[in-house]
Amino acid sequence: MHGQYTVSAYSAVMARGDRVIAVSDHVRDFSLKNFSFVDPEKIITIHGGTSRSAFPYAYQPSKEWLDQTHSEFPELEDKKILLLPGRLSRYKGHAIFIELIASLAAEFPDVHGVILGQTRSGSRYTAELEGLAQREKIFNRITFTGLRTDIRDWMAASDIVFNLCSDPPEAFGRIAPEALCLGVPVIAWNQGGVREILEEMFPTGAVKPGSFSALMAKTREFLKHAQVVPQSTSFSLRESMEKTTSLYQGLAKGMK
Repeated sequence: MHGQYTVSAYSAVMARGDRVIAVSDHVRDFSLKNFSFVDPEKIITIHGGTSRSAFPYAYQPSKEWLDQTHSEFPELEDKKILLLPGRLSRYKGHAIFIELIASLAAEFPDVHGVILGQTRSGSRYTAELEGLAQREKIFNRITFTGLRTDIRDWMAASDIVFNLCSDPPEAFGRIAPEALCLGVPVIAWNQGGVREILEEMFPTGAVKPGSFSALMAKTREFLKHAQVVPQSTSFSLRESMEKTTSLYQGLAKGMK
């Protein structure tokens, strides 16, 4: 169960396995609440995992990557980067992110917002966001990168990474553990699967869901006082794989 599926007879098939893996306790609770036939003992939480070799603690982008990025996006040089990664979809929180950058602009003239992700073909959502940035008079303070395959470098080059998914909340959210594994501070709504990640890896990054004032205060605090993200072994890819393999092996041996 990777998400909060629309509750229907069609989606109910996702909960009918001999065992069902939920990617977070949030998804498990959602499933138990909305699919009344589910035996609680048969739905197992196995969080997604992040590879420590792919996202090593304290990783820094190479000079070549920085030079290429500053050549492609010269507006980013010598700026504090606030990064919102993820596909461009309305529930991902891009509008409130742009409003946040606008509210910070006067106090922090070196802050620059980066929106990393791609809209689906034919969507006008990017144009809407660009229009919002223009109305907020910060069009020159927002960069849209489009689809990228170098997200590790973008995260590592950022001062803060954000996860602002609203409705529905993030079922798990790989952005948060990936950034935290690198040692980059994360600010996110304290809900859904991301809440479970923050509780273990970086509780200070949690913000009351939907509260712009709390989001603003937390971001100002992080910009004024650089945060140290502790190195963590939580949500490792190896642990996730071992739990998944163990579950399948148990079923293969006739687990009831």
